Amino acid sequence: MPLDPKHHALWWLAWLLLMPCFGTQAAETVDANFTREFLLETDEETWQKLGDRHSSWQSQDAQRAAVITALGHLKHDVGENFLRENLRENGPEMTAQWERGTAVEVRGHVVECSEIALTEQEQTLLAVPCLYRCRLQVQRKSDKMHKSSVQQLEVVSAFVPDAWLKTDVLDAPAKVTGIVLKTDDVGDDFSGALIIAARVRWFPTNTLLGQLGMDVGLFDAVPALPITVLKQAEISVPRSLALLTRPEIFERAFKLTGHDQEAFYGLMKAVKNTPPGWLEQEARRMLQAQGESRTSAVNLFNRPEEMRGQPVLLTGVAKRAVRVLVDNPEIQEQYGIDHYYEIHLFTNDSQRQPITVCVSSLPPNMPTSADFPNPDEYNEPLTVAAIPYKLWVYESGLSESRLSESEDISAVNGGGRANYSPLLMGREPIWLDTRVAEQPALLDENWPDWAKNAIGITFVLLALIIWFFLRHKPLRDKNKPRVP
Repeated sequence: MPLDPKHHALWWLAWLLLMPCFGTQAAETVDANFTREFLLETDEETWQKLGDRHSSWQSQDAQRAAVITALGHLKHDVGENFLRENLRENGPEMTAQWERGTAVEVRGHVVECSEIALTEQEQTLLAVPCLYRCRLQVQRKSDKMHKSSVQQLEVVSAFVPDAWLKTDVLDAPAKVTGIVLKTDDVGDDFSGALIIAARVRWFPTNTLLGQLGMDVGLFDAVPALPITVLKQAEISVPRSLALLTRPEIFERAFKLTGHDQEAFYGLMKAVKNTPPGWLEQEARRMLQAQGESRTSAVNLFNRPEEMRGQPVLLTGVAKRAVRVLVDNPEIQEQYGIDHYYEIHLFTNDSQRQPITVCVSSLPPNMPTSADFPNPDEYNEPLTVAAIPYKLWVYESGLSESRLSESEDISAVNGGGRANYSPLLMGREPIWLDTRVAEQPALLDENWPDWAKNAIGITFVLLALIIWFFLRHKPLRDKNKPRVP
């Protein structure tokens, strides 16, 4: 799913003209000259003032315009992958040696976050309602006695997770990939560098996905809304979506668009990298803690935001399974995904509505719909552990066994009727193949404990009875009168 950003015309003109000069040496282009000329689009005087620790970029028109322009390029034109190819070797403990204008990647904890107001023109350029100023704490290593100290960095970004704006106490594990504008004291107790970045990524250690290394803040771009929101007059969405219209919000929520790319494939990659059976164990552990034996499909339809990111366990019948090729080289390289399988699963409580599960692989010998002369005859029972992503809409007027690829969303715009399906990510389903003609084991592992115990006791009693008769039979023969 390719992204469709609003590109800056002047940037692309300059980039196309200079691309032949760069050749394959793109990694050498992110330096002070590149940042000043192509990101900031400013002159040498403004560039020097931006590096002055006594100068505030927010209060100086020329500096502010340069920072806004650079953030626009970082957000729309220059991806993080390009910056990572140009990272300098020095880590966060070496900020004194960072060069202005170079790309850096820093991990730490965001302990403070505040909004920076934008003019209407700046909002249009960046396509965001405001900017954010974050205080990022990193551990700075010292050469003396191998001690470390906490260093403060200032980060100006076009995006931060919405959850950070709703708490008074913030201590969020985060990562920043951006450009260094200052390397000295920037005032207001920020004792380190000033970095600008398109976004600040969040990896909360108290969540399953954060532990798996997924940026949970990506979900803000694609809200998981319930169907009932279509009838509500007001909609609660993340701050980053405040400039969107009602139809645009519904499109983000219920369709698969370019805005889904990072969150969709980021979640798929996180699930794909889990050990075999691990996700199922996590789902069973959560169900046991809740006193439940299975996940309710109803919650997937009615409470998608609450269910998002939580492991679930579903058993039902797959009426469709297709292999989806991912031919985008950037996605293949960044996420390690060149294909996946889309399964339409029907459970006992899904009310004849499909649950769409995207998995990285299928069990050996499990067929897909393409293996059937008539795909409508596909009917495979399975169990799958997965993580909910959001609801998505598909065309109405279709039977359970024949679902459309259409992404028609006419219902959210007041048009015809549409149906909704929960969309989940799994690693590999458990195929409950009923066609294998094998003699069932006497003690099946799925039998309840009481049945296994009853069979065991029966065997013991039979053994005792046989032993008793064999033990006493010789005695009766010995006492029997002999025939002369």
